[in-house]
Amino acid sequence: MGCDIHGWFEVYWRKKWIATHQIPSNRNYFLFAIFANVRNYEDKLIPICDARGLPHDISIKALEDSDQWNGDGHSHSYLDYQELINYDIMEAWFDTNPIVRDIEWGMPTKYIMEYLDHFRDIANKYKVSTSKVRMVFWFDN
Repeated sequence: MGCDIHGWFEVYWRKKWIATHQIPSNRNYFLFAIFANVRNYEDKLIPICDARGLPHDISIKALEDSDQWNGDGHSHSYLDYQELINYDIMEAWFDTNPIVRDIEWGMPTKYIMEYLDHFRDIANKYKVSTSKVRMVFWFDN
Protein backbone atom coordinates (compact mmCIF):
# COMPACT_ATOMS: atom_id res chain seq x y z
CA MET A 1 0.00 0.00 0.00
CA GLY A 2 1.30 3.46 -0.85
CA CYS A 3 1.64 6.61 1.18
CA ASP A 4 0.23 10.01 0.18
CA ILE A 5 0.48 13.52 1.59
CA HIS A 6 -2.55 15.56 2.68
CA GLY A 7 -2.95 18.96 4.24
CA TRP A 8 -3.33 22.69 3.75
CA PHE A 9 -1.45 25.84 2.99
CA GLU A 10 -2.38 28.35 5.65
CA VAL A 11 -2.12 32.14 5.70
CA TYR A 12 -1.66 34.15 8.88
CA TRP A 13 -4.36 36.79 8.75
CA ARG A 14 -5.80 38.96 11.54
CA LYS A 15 -3.94 37.10 14.28
CA LYS A 16 -4.95 33.58 13.24
CA TRP A 17 -4.09 30.95 10.65
CA ILE A 18 -6.61 30.34 7.86
CA ALA A 19 -6.53 27.30 5.55
CA THR A 20 -6.57 28.60 1.98
CA HIS A 21 -5.44 25.85 -0.41
CA GLN A 22 -5.15 22.10 -0.12
CA ILE A 23 -1.69 20.69 -0.59
CA PRO A 24 -1.41 18.82 -3.89
CA SER A 25 -1.90 15.15 -3.04
CA ASN A 26 0.85 13.10 -4.59
CA ARG A 27 3.09 10.17 -3.90
CA ASN A 28 6.64 11.45 -3.89
CA TYR A 29 8.78 9.67 -1.37
CA PHE A 30 11.72 12.02 -1.97
CA LEU A 31 9.56 14.90 -0.77
CA PHE A 32 8.12 12.92 2.12
CA ALA A 33 11.65 12.14 3.32
CA ILE A 34 12.66 15.80 2.99
CA PHE A 35 9.53 17.22 4.62
CA ALA A 36 9.23 14.94 7.66
CA ASN A 37 11.56 11.92 7.37
CA VAL A 38 8.67 9.77 6.08
CA ARG A 39 9.55 6.91 3.71
CA ASN A 40 13.22 7.84 3.92
CA TYR A 41 14.45 4.48 2.74
CA GLU A 42 18.00 3.71 3.78
CA ASP A 43 18.17 7.20 5.32
CA LYS A 44 19.47 8.62 2.05
CA LEU A 45 18.20 12.14 2.76
CA ILE A 46 18.62 14.44 5.72
CA PRO A 47 15.10 15.76 6.37
CA ILE A 48 14.30 19.38 7.09
CA CYS A 49 12.91 18.01 10.33
CA ASP A 50 11.27 14.93 11.75
CA ALA A 51 7.50 15.13 11.97
CA ARG A 52 6.67 17.85 14.53
CA GLY A 53 3.00 17.20 15.07
CA LEU A 54 0.30 19.71 14.27
CA PRO A 55 1.02 23.31 15.23
CA HIS A 56 -0.76 24.53 18.37
CA ASP A 57 -2.36 27.38 16.41
CA ILE A 58 -3.54 25.31 13.42
CA SER A 59 -6.48 26.62 11.39
CA ILE A 60 -9.91 25.19 12.14
CA LYS A 61 -10.29 23.74 8.63
CA ALA A 62 -6.90 21.97 8.68
CA LEU A 63 -7.60 20.56 12.14
CA GLU A 64 -11.03 19.27 11.09
CA ASP A 65 -9.53 17.71 7.96
CA SER A 66 -6.75 16.05 9.98
CA ASP A 67 -9.23 14.75 12.54
CA GLN A 68 -11.25 13.03 9.80
CA TRP A 69 -8.31 10.69 9.21
CA ASN A 70 -8.62 9.33 12.76
CA GLY A 71 -5.82 6.80 13.18
CA ASP A 72 -5.08 6.55 9.45
CA GLY A 73 -3.24 9.87 9.33
CA HIS A 74 0.31 9.91 10.67
CA SER A 75 3.50 11.93 10.86
CA HIS A 76 1.72 15.29 11.15
CA SER A 77 3.97 18.29 10.63
CA TYR A 78 4.31 21.77 9.18
CA LEU A 79 6.91 23.79 7.27
CA ASP A 80 7.36 27.38 6.27
CA TYR A 81 8.80 29.01 3.18
CA GLN A 82 12.16 29.80 4.77
CA GLU A 83 12.75 26.19 5.74
CA LEU A 84 12.21 25.06 2.16
CA ILE A 85 14.28 27.84 0.60
CA ASN A 86 17.18 27.09 2.96
CA TYR A 87 17.17 23.35 2.27
CA ASP A 88 20.29 22.30 0.36
CA ILE A 89 19.55 19.06 -1.45
CA MET A 90 23.18 18.48 -2.38
CA GLU A 91 24.26 18.67 1.25
CA ALA A 92 21.38 16.47 2.36
CA TRP A 93 21.67 13.69 -0.20
CA PHE A 94 23.56 10.62 1.01
CA ASP A 95 24.68 8.46 -1.85
CA THR A 96 28.20 7.18 -2.06
CA ASN A 97 28.04 7.15 -5.84
CA PRO A 98 28.32 10.79 -7.01
CA ILE A 99 27.04 9.89 -10.49
CA VAL A 100 23.79 8.50 -9.04
CA ARG A 101 23.49 11.47 -6.68
CA ASP A 102 23.99 14.03 -9.45
CA ILE A 103 21.39 12.38 -11.68
CA GLU A 104 18.76 11.81 -9.00
CA TRP A 105 18.98 15.06 -7.03
CA GLY A 106 17.17 16.93 -9.80
CA MET A 107 13.87 15.17 -9.08
CA PRO A 108 13.41 16.33 -5.47
CA THR A 109 14.71 19.80 -6.38
CA LYS A 110 12.01 20.12 -9.06
CA TYR A 111 9.27 19.25 -6.59
CA ILE A 112 10.64 21.53 -3.87
CA MET A 113 10.58 24.35 -6.42
CA GLU A 114 6.92 23.59 -7.15
CA TYR A 115 6.08 23.90 -3.46
CA LEU A 116 8.04 27.16 -3.22
CA ASP A 117 5.97 28.41 -6.16
CA HIS A 118 2.80 27.55 -4.24
CA PHE A 119 4.04 29.56 -1.26
CA ARG A 120 4.80 32.58 -3.45
CA ASP A 121 1.53 32.34 -5.38
CA ILE A 122 -0.52 32.19 -2.17
CA ALA A 123 1.44 35.06 -0.62
CA ASN A 124 0.83 37.15 -3.74
CA LYS A 125 -2.85 36.27 -3.89
CA TYR A 126 -3.44 37.31 -0.27
CA LYS A 127 -0.94 40.19 -0.40
CA VAL A 128 1.16 38.92 2.51
CA SER A 129 4.83 38.05 2.80
CA THR A 130 5.90 34.43 2.39
CA SER A 131 6.66 34.43 6.13
CA LYS A 132 2.88 34.53 6.68
CA VAL A 133 2.32 31.28 4.74
CA ARG A 134 2.95 27.75 5.95
CA MET A 135 1.97 24.23 5.01
CA VAL A 136 0.41 21.86 7.52
CA PHE A 137 0.42 18.23 6.42
CA TRP A 138 0.18 14.56 7.30
CA PHE A 139 0.45 11.25 5.53
CA ASP A 140 -1.70 8.18 5.02
CA ASN A 141 -0.89 4.55 4.28
